[in-house]
Amino acid sequence: MANNFPISLQTEAIGLEVDDPLIASMTVQQVRNPATPCTTEVALADMTHAELVAQLAFTQRKMEALTRQLQANSAPAASSNERAVTAGHDLNDNVIITGDGVAYYGTVETLNIHSAVFHAPPAPGLVDPKELLWTYLNQIVLDSATLDLAGIDHKMAYDQEQARLELAAVYTALDTLHIAMLDKRKLERFGHRDYMEMAEHARQSALAFVNSSPYAALLGDPGSGKTTFASFLALCLAGEILGLDHANLTHLGEAWTQGALLPVRVVLRNFAAQLLPEDEPQSGDLLWKHITLQMGPNLADFAPLLRQHLLEEGGLLLLDGLDEVPEVQARRASVKQAVLDFRRQFPRVRILITSRTYAYQRQEWRLPGFAEAVLAPFQPDQIDDFINKWYNHMAQIRKGLHPEEAQGRATILKEAVRNNQHLRDLASRPLLLTLMASLHSWRGGSLPDDREQLYEESVELLLDIWERPKIVHNRAGAAVLQTESMAEWLRAPQSIVRKALESLAYDVHAGQREMTGAADIAEARLVEALMRATHDPDMRPARVVEYIRDRAGLLTNKGEGVYSFPHRTFQEYLAARHLTEAGFPGLLVQLVREEPERWREVLLLAAAKVARGTPYAAWTLVNKLCPHPCDPERADVAVESDWWAALLAGQALVETEIHEAVDPVVDQDNLATLAAVRSWLQKLVSTGQLAATDRASAGRTLALIGDQRPGVGVKDGRPDLSWVAIEPGPFLMGSNQAHDRHALDNEMPRFICTLIRRPYAISRYPITVAQYQTFVAAGGYSEPRYWTAAGWAWRQEQGINGPNLYDGLFNSLNHPQVGVSWYEAVAFCNWLSQETGRAIRLPTEAEWERTARHTDGRLYPWGDDYVAGACNLNDAGIGGTTAVGLFPAGNAVCGAADMAGNVWEWCSTRWLPHYAGYEYNVCDDLAGHERRVLRGGAFYNSRNLLRCASRNFYAAPSNRYSSIGFRVACDMK
Repeated sequence: MANNFPISLQTEAIGLEVDDPLIASMTVQQVRNPATPCTTEVALADMTHAELVAQLAFTQRKMEALTRQLQANSAPAASSNERAVTAGHDLNDNVIITGDGVAYYGTVETLNIHSAVFHAPPAPGLVDPKELLWTYLNQIVLDSATLDLAGIDHKMAYDQEQARLELAAVYTALDTLHIAMLDKRKLERFGHRDYMEMAEHARQSALAFVNSSPYAALLGDPGSGKTTFASFLALCLAGEILGLDHANLTHLGEAWTQGALLPVRVVLRNFAAQLLPEDEPQSGDLLWKHITLQMGPNLADFAPLLRQHLLEEGGLLLLDGLDEVPEVQARRASVKQAVLDFRRQFPRVRILITSRTYAYQRQEWRLPGFAEAVLAPFQPDQIDDFINKWYNHMAQIRKGLHPEEAQGRATILKEAVRNNQHLRDLASRPLLLTLMASLHSWRGGSLPDDREQLYEESVELLLDIWERPKIVHNRAGAAVLQTESMAEWLRAPQSIVRKALESLAYDVHAGQREMTGAADIAEARLVEALMRATHDPDMRPARVVEYIRDRAGLLTNKGEGVYSFPHRTFQEYLAARHLTEAGFPGLLVQLVREEPERWREVLLLAAAKVARGTPYAAWTLVNKLCPHPCDPERADVAVESDWWAALLAGQALVETEIHEAVDPVVDQDNLATLAAVRSWLQKLVSTGQLAATDRASAGRTLALIGDQRPGVGVKDGRPDLSWVAIEPGPFLMGSNQAHDRHALDNEMPRFICTLIRRPYAISRYPITVAQYQTFVAAGGYSEPRYWTAAGWAWRQEQGINGPNLYDGLFNSLNHPQVGVSWYEAVAFCNWLSQETGRAIRLPTEAEWERTARHTDGRLYPWGDDYVAGACNLNDAGIGGTTAVGLFPAGNAVCGAADMAGNVWEWCSTRWLPHYAGYEYNVCDDLAGHERRVLRGGAFYNSRNLLRCASRNFYAAPSNRYSSIGFRVACDMK
């Protein structure tokens, strides 16, 4: 029951301002003299819903005319112009306003009561067309202004502050891909979702597309934003006419040049529900009759005015959900014909129709003369924009959430998405991004701790969307239950339906030919799975088909008789749930050994699921994958499935984090399993097994469970360096065109270098992230004695207190440290010299090249011929640094690793533009700001820049890029 509360209103010359909409009960009397500020009372008794809404949205430019009318028609307080409502709130602070047999239920934010005017409309028979227009437009605003999360996330139903958000506050502009700009044959071959990724150049904003197309068909997957776009466009058009600040043409931007068109919205599912069998498809007034019907009796007098305006001035008809029209009693044909008839009758009206892509692209669905475009997935900048807007709005409507905290939460969510490929894939779909943001804010600024739990909660929400009852409105305007919930329809609890879908997901995943995307599921196969779940002996397949067709959520209809899960991840997650109960862990291990690429993600999600129940089950799975340590003597005879099993065992440890809780005293068995997995991964990254991208993944996994290879990590708080010895003597340095057609001027002339006059040692690997962290932790950035004078001045001027940090894989502990300038590399060497008592330094350019190419002038560290897979370069497809030593086939003769690719490496030598007179002009003095030499090439370079003689000539000593690292050298006694 609602409790009355007063609302204090102050009248001004332009109207009434609501001071506090949450103060106890009130009556407000019609304003007598608006020019004189005073506290007044207006009896809110029996205003209709539409009348009240109209008054709430009056703006200042409309109020001036209104106040003049009020002054001219002043009447006693008890005049026939009075209306009254009862205003109150329930226990959840939801505003309740009732009167004339109607009720409005919502939040104060939904009502947008910030500055409002309450005005009783003229007496019956004296209808003001402007008032009718304002009432109509406010109904458009009311229908379009909020994003109803209770319809997306049932948890939001318990959080009314967050359940209904202002659409204008969170709307993020959508892009389209013009079908006219795409290759139709490829579109049919690949499917529109995959092909869109191949055609990003065809992007155009959705608004620009509709602006340029008098008749537009906006297509997209379920959850791609079709309805939201239509709502936002209608809201801004109505808001412009009403003069709303938060929604108007300025929010549409320069892409919209059509002006303030009068919007008319129609939900085609409701239109189809109102069609009667006797309605002839050729009846030209079907759509217009529906428009007048949905306006209701309060706007009956507005219908002829609207018709006249549409005929003479035009407008925008927004038709939402063509694909949701059921194919019964030829209703699809009737709806299509009604749209075409409307276009003929109202030639000045622009039309936007939305539909799922698969449905509209069938020839019988297409509307002649309509331009077509497909909504594109969100790009990273759109994802960031949505998250920023989401949390900015949360700060405005949520009590206790300060803007600074909201911005912090937004940053956390953006970084989580940016650094996680799985989340990036999900976030490219507006619906799934909204789910993610909803979960994140509902959980207080965090996502579930692991992705398995995130998918668990997301699947729960999507299943709820898919199986909830479906409501339409009949010809009388009454809400009618079109279909029951899935549980009611099948006479089976949701848990049983879910298990049926888990089994189905496993079956289709096992049989799917492609290794990307969600599998196509034949309608008959889906029906068969659901029939197994039903407890209704009278259930027939035809009734199941009737239920599932044209529904969205956990399963979506891709085309006539074809369904799929909304994303491959959900298919994998449901298959994982099935396998945790079907012969676990034996069947799962067998599957990944046979087809690791197909079952990798399934295994990891299954491991995470069982670990949430008990770590023992997860350890059992890991032990089954990797039951014994890698025997170095037998590693050469290990088969590919052994390496894959070890890699997935390590990834399962990382996914579940169970290795972090191992007690070395009581968990001897688990400790042995961890050591076994580590031994396999260390051998895997050191011997070149599996493809480079898979080895790179193994290297990152090894970093997380502890890379104990010599020369990679830390020992006793200092870098554990592995040295290779180089003997003195002459060697061939530089290039010439006769020997190397890719030789550049700065590499010439080729000459016999005699600068190596004493033995030296060089680190086998570049300095790793773990090793460099010891320098930072030891206070190396605060000790001037480690730095050159120029370096210390630079550090102070720039405020440098650590390396330039890059996201993602660049931070793996066994990867080369990047983002360090030449100044920082020199300071590290000076610090390590003090720590070890050895004169550790950067190698000279001559020392670096001698290490890489031996004495014979070879082109690459391994020889004169390029060998695919010998180093980390652009062709490897990794896109970043890798664990050091990952490409043993590319090792130099001396044993130094990564001399080609991975990262450019600093040398101590000052840059010289060529080798003429090099031995006389070379300088390794560490003083000054002069450019220094970089050698070796990086992960993004082509093979030409990875030649031993290649030199990087853009090397200012302050450069701190993601492609720059270093290794160290020292003189041998």
